[in-house]
Amino acid sequence: MKLAADLQCANKALILRHVYENGPISRIHLSKTTGLNKATVSTIVHDFLEAGLLRESGIILTESGRKSIGLELNMENFASIVIRLKRNHILSATYDLGDNLKNARSNLYTDSFRFSSILDQIEQEIRLQLAYCQAEKIAVLGISIATLGPLFSCNGEYKLQVDGFRTLGEGDIYREISARFPGFRILMHHDANASAVAELRSFVKTKGYQPSVFLNVVCGVGISSGILIDGKLLRGFHGTAGEIGHLGINCFVTHKGINSDIQFSHSVYEEFASPAAMQRSLIEHLYDYPDTSLTSSASVDDIYTAYDQGDPLATWAVSRMARFLAYGLAGLVYTLDPEVIVLGDEIPRSEKFRNSLNTFIGDYLPDALREGLKIRFSDYVGDSSLSGAGVMLATEMMRSGKILECIDQNVNM
Repeated sequence: MKLAADLQCANKALILRHVYENGPISRIHLSKTTGLNKATVSTIVHDFLEAGLLRESGIILTESGRKSIGLELNMENFASIVIRLKRNHILSATYDLGDNLKNARSNLYTDSFRFSSILDQIEQEIRLQLAYCQAEKIAVLGISIATLGPLFSCNGEYKLQVDGFRTLGEGDIYREISARFPGFRILMHHDANASAVAELRSFVKTKGYQPSVFLNVVCGVGISSGILIDGKLLRGFHGTAGEIGHLGINCFVTHKGINSDIQFSHSVYEEFASPAAMQRSLIEHLYDYPDTSLTSSASVDDIYTAYDQGDPLATWAVSRMARFLAYGLAGLVYTLDPEVIVLGDEIPRSEKFRNSLNTFIGDYLPDALREGLKIRFSDYVGDSSLSGAGVMLATEMMRSGKILECIDQNVNM
């Protein structure tokens, strides 16, 4: 009897997972993708419809081109508490299984020089979101944290090493938050990985297929990426895969004499191609362009606006960033051979920048590698890292089958 019950639970979890990852989806397609026979799918779907966990989404076209009734999750009252740690502030929200960010909050750190203070602030945000969920009768799946990187993970321990924000690395945030919220499922990921997961989910929903290699590049103070191969996140041995900003991009070699040591000085990708680097280079060359409308206090957004308007200094600085960005992307294309590259965060979205970037990429890549390569700018609405943190927890719950435990505690079936 127990074996039969376990098999039934596994089948239910499988159905929920495939609807979550592929919905809206037909019953026939569910049977094909799960390997379950049509009768089993029909019975489980009927039970989920009766319990209000699934809903029929209307007529969809199947792979064969036939019309069928689609199924999608009806679980907006199940959500993750999501946290994003940025350099100057902390973001929090709830992210439900209908892909909605709710109760989004943003607060500056009250004391970014003390690790204990940051922990207290994370705890406060989580408790505020838990109170919101309780008031709205939302079942909480767990807590998912997206953080700056590099994030090293090994044997259940997590260590951050953020340039310019050493406080985050003074302890294990994952362990500390787990201790403060016993009984809750806790996940912690690099924010670029979380963003990549959200971007892939959005891409699959809009385009209807999953790319074999998907590269999501985010730029701000630094540059990082999330790499997904056949839908699976590439984490690497230490959990730091995707830290492309630390790739060496410039190496000067000098010789003092025949018998002297060779001296190296090197710079990394993000010191040339990130928006922050672009902003620094613009300030350094401010007096070389007397006709510019920009000042030393110009923000990245101010520079992008001036660039689109033809300001000479902004044109020089942003074009320089585009060339370096294209140079690094070309190396990644040779290494990973991605089908899709999504550029997000503080990378400009204008058509002018897109054309400039594509021109430079054409200088570095042969036609054979450019053929079929899709480079697009993120059109994600909301914070993709916050949403991605929620997607990662939901996916983990679906694939492990733990979603059924949460359902049993909150739904009468």
